[in-house]
Amino acid sequence: MSDDLDHLFDLLDLMPDMEADYFWPAFNNSTGDPYLLEKLYVWTRNARERLDELPDSGRRLAEYCLMFFGDPTKAAEQWPLDAMFHNIQPSSKPGLRWAEDVAATAWRIFVPGEAEAGRQHHGGMGTGVDMKDWPPPAVRR
Repeated sequence: MSDDLDHLFDLLDLMPDMEADYFWPAFNNSTGDPYLLEKLYVWTRNARERLDELPDSGRRLAEYCLMFFGDPTKAAEQWPLDAMFHNIQPSSKPGLRWAEDVAATAWRIFVPGEAEAGRQHHGGMGTGVDMKDWPPPAVRR
C-alpha cells in the first residue's frame, strides 16, 4: 500500500461515524440519496481489505474522491465539512483544507493508475502512430 493511499485513508477516517446526525443528513440531502456515502464506503473498504484481489480499488477510491471533492471550494460550500472539526475555528476553513488535501492526495493516486491503464490500452503518448502517418486521423481537419 502506498503512503498516499494511507494518507487518503487518514483523511477519510476524519469523517464522522455513520450515526452522526449533524453531518450525514446534510451530506446525503445535497445529492438526494446516499450515493456518495455508498461509493466512499465501498471503495474505502475495498482498498483497505481487498487490495490484493482488487488491485484497482485504490485508484477507484481516488476517482470517487476526485469526483466528489475535486473542486474543494465547491465541496466545502456544498457539504458541512467544517463540522468534522469541532476543535478548530470555522474561520480557519478546516473543511476546505481537508477537501484540498483529499483532492491532491487522490490525484497522486489516480494519475499513475490511469496512466498505466492508458499504456495497456494504447501504449501511451508517443507510441502507436507512425510519424509518416502524422497527424493521426483523429486530429486531422
